[in-house]
Amino acid sequence: MCLRDKQPPLHSSALSPTVVHFLSKIYGNLTTHPAESLDWLNVLIAQIMMQFRSNRMFKEALLVYMDGILNGRSKPSFLGYIKVVGVNLGEDFPICSNCRIISRTDMSNCLDAVMDVNFIDEITLSIETQFMLNYPKYEFAVLPIALSLSIIRFSGTLSISLIPCENQSDITNIAAFVFSFSPDFRLDMNVHSLVGARSKLQDIPKISQFLEFRIRNWFIEKCVKPHFQRINIPNIWSTKVNQTNECEQIFVQAIENIKDSFSETNKTTNTKSKIHIEKN
Repeated sequence: MCLRDKQPPLHSSALSPTVVHFLSKIYGNLTTHPAESLDWLNVLIAQIMMQFRSNRMFKEALLVYMDGILNGRSKPSFLGYIKVVGVNLGEDFPICSNCRIISRTDMSNCLDAVMDVNFIDEITLSIETQFMLNYPKYEFAVLPIALSLSIIRFSGTLSISLIPCENQSDITNIAAFVFSFSPDFRLDMNVHSLVGARSKLQDIPKISQFLEFRIRNWFIEKCVKPHFQRINIPNIWSTKVNQTNECEQIFVQAIENIKDSFSETNKTTNTKSKIHIEKN
């Protein structure tokens, strides 16, 4: 997945003739067409999530993945090793609804699929770590910390579009899915904290506010307009250059195989001739 911080290049706001043509064939008028419920998509997403939740190997891989992220280079020096205690993937499913197709104001040959997304559940990540005081010496004091972060609701307007590859000479990708959320999204979280070894402090407000602020800002910087995420679609068809190279390789390999077979035949013939001469 490839992250970008700027929108695709601007074009005319009017729809291109190609888009107008296929809309007249399969969709009709953008302004009068009724919104779609997306029940089929909700069923498909629910089945995928059920498979992930019931797969033990996926849960183990997710723990390893989260461990690598939390203990990466961006981890502050005042925190010790962050241990992922558990991950709860919830038991409910997101609901997508009210999908409509709208024209983009920045690209004449592209359309946006805009839908409402609502997800009410409890997805929880539990971790344990240590706050280390490194003054006047390294690990002068260590304070245990246990945190539990739960996302209990997310709702927002999701925009998805298919845009052509910006670099026409790029033969590896032909297009890309671009998606982002509107700024009026809602993200509700619960943060529980336990600080200390003997006399423990529970649910410190400053910790909850700090974590919620960081997570919300991270989401805004990655997925909220004008920022977006981009998934490139690889080109599965061979280009003429690739086809020519493949043909040349096949031809060269065939010549090599013929040469090898002739050399093996000559070796066998010479060996038989030597044996015949020795017998005579």
